[in-house]
Amino acid sequence: MQNASLGIVFTRDRRITRYNPKFAEMYGYVGHDIVGMPARVLYRSDEEYEALGEVAAPLLSQGKPFQRELYMRRRDGSDLWVNLIGYLLNFGDPRQGTIWVAEDRSAVKLEEDALQRSLGRAERLLASVVDSTEDCIFTTDPGGRIVTLNQAGWRRLGYEAPDQPLSYLDVLDESDRRRVGPEIQNAVDEGRSWRGSVSAVTRAGESFPAHLALACIFEPEGRTLGAVGTLRDLTELVVAQQRLIERERLASLGEMAAVVAHELRNPLGAIKMAAQFLPSRSEGGGPIAVEMLASIRDGVGEIEHIVTDLLDYARGMQLDRQEYRLGEIVGPAVDAYADQARGRGVALVTSGLESPLAIVADGQRLRRVFTNVISNALEAAQHRPDGRVEVALYARGADAIVEITDNGEGMSADARGKVFHPFFTTKPTGTGLGLVIVKKIMDLHGGHIEIDSAPGRGTSVRLVIPALAGSAPGPAIPAR
Repeated sequence: MQNASLGIVFTRDRRITRYNPKFAEMYGYVGHDIVGMPARVLYRSDEEYEALGEVAAPLLSQGKPFQRELYMRRRDGSDLWVNLIGYLLNFGDPRQGTIWVAEDRSAVKLEEDALQRSLGRAERLLASVVDSTEDCIFTTDPGGRIVTLNQAGWRRLGYEAPDQPLSYLDVLDESDRRRVGPEIQNAVDEGRSWRGSVSAVTRAGESFPAHLALACIFEPEGRTLGAVGTLRDLTELVVAQQRLIERERLASLGEMAAVVAHELRNPLGAIKMAAQFLPSRSEGGGPIAVEMLASIRDGVGEIEHIVTDLLDYARGMQLDRQEYRLGEIVGPAVDAYADQARGRGVALVTSGLESPLAIVADGQRLRRVFTNVISNALEAAQHRPDGRVEVALYARGADAIVEITDNGEGMSADARGKVFHPFFTTKPTGTGLGLVIVKKIMDLHGGHIEIDSAPGRGTSVRLVIPALAGSAPGPAIPAR
């Protein structure tokens, strides 16, 4: 006992009767005689001492050893983490006392505490990463019910506190539950992972394209504990892919338009020249011949306009940028249609054209934008007895806005979504390229177009152009 590497102490009637040198070293009692002192001095509090006794006494009275890792107290009041084992000296005569063996595990405890702190930090970091990602990340129990879901998942799926437990199949729309639900369930039942494209659904019933990945989690003995899954919203990716496909389609249409326009221009020029030459050569043709020649010239002019639109759509544009007061560009575009508006019985009114708002732009091309939209507005409003088109210029933040509003029939949501598609038109005549070219010019100026329209309520087109830094703000946004 004297040379033992473990601390050994004997107690009887809750008092210390003897101990070895290692015990005195461990507890800081070297050079101090503690025989006869209450064993209580080795514990941090009366409560801990009594609680230990309540657990140890029943075991020791049955002749069973007691073992526990716990904090005890050194003579200087500091804590000591030990593995404490207690035995009765003589089961037949418990009055002989108890022997206690203490192993100093303070160093191990420090390492374990450091490890726990490290694990805690890692868990908090992982939780932070999971909560900060935009993907829906969840775990499920073996039955497929969602146990945990990160904040992004709650937000995207629209749930706060579900009325009943959710499963990973509940986040798929009905068609995908039938399409891939059995396949996913079989994979999970067999302990396999599964991944694929799905159509997910929010609590409100809104469907969105997503990628679902599931992987099973196993306990050490191989039993399935559950699964971890991610649901990634692919809406932006799908939109980007659609834009890329549309861009490629438009590029192909542009190439085709350039070829068609080029092939038409030469024979069209010959027809126009012949039509201009015929009146001077014809004799006795009478009014019918004159009328037919005029019709030919009008038709040629219309086809020339179509060819010009095709070429403008197909070829690249180089802007001749200069500084303008925006009203100087909008005003002439309005004046060009003043007589036409009166002839159609449409009131063409303006506001804010005197604004000092300035831009850097290609004035000629931008004027074409305004004339095109004003022309469309007049055509829409001319069938109303109180037809009205208003052209307003005002500032909105750092942008200059030219808003052209008519009280015509308006557009359906389907038509509104197609107005910038090449060759789409709701008019009986026209190429369907006017607004496509308008959008192209606006894009080159760093601007964009906003359209509000509904059947029976007219149409409002806002042409948004970056204003020149430092230009004076225009009038307040007009009330609607």
